[in-house]
Amino acid sequence: MGALNLIVHYSEKANLMEGLPTQIAQYAISEGTKDEKTEKCSFAMRISNNIHNVACLDEVEFIQEWTEEEKIPIKASPVPTVPVPPKEEKKEGASEEKPKEGEEAKAEAPTVPEPPKQPEQQYEIKKRTKKNFGKLKFTTQSFALAPNTRTMFANLENQFWDGDFDILEMK
Repeated sequence: MGALNLIVHYSEKANLMEGLPTQIAQYAISEGTKDEKTEKCSFAMRISNNIHNVACLDEVEFIQEWTEEEKIPIKASPVPTVPVPPKEEKKEGASEEKPKEGEEAKAEAPTVPEPPKQPEQQYEIKKRTKKNFGKLKFTTQSFALAPNTRTMFANLENQFWDGDFDILEMK
């Protein structure tokens, strides 16, 4: 879940001056929060060399993996429609039968074909593995100067350079 430390050291074979520590930096990585649906957790740490060719931790990602079932509708082939039979027209000379007493006249209703039944929608179930990437915060400790101290020293150096330049102009 996290809450780990990463310590970067020089190699044992590195030629260092006596008394210099072999530790370059130490990173305290915060803990990630796991979702309920997560089945598997992992970390990805990106480390690169900075401008001074020293290994530095750039980012830490908390990776959560889970499997989801997706219902995908299957496209059914279209159902052919049944053509309606043409109605027969009565001829003028044809005799019409009158219903006898006691019998009711049967009214012939035109037969309309029932619309074709749509087949029930079928679904295909696919299992997909999904991932979620979240960045984790980390703090660093090293033997390097803090950024504000480096800025202060750079400004001080610029003041000395300006003073030296003023002396050279006066000569």
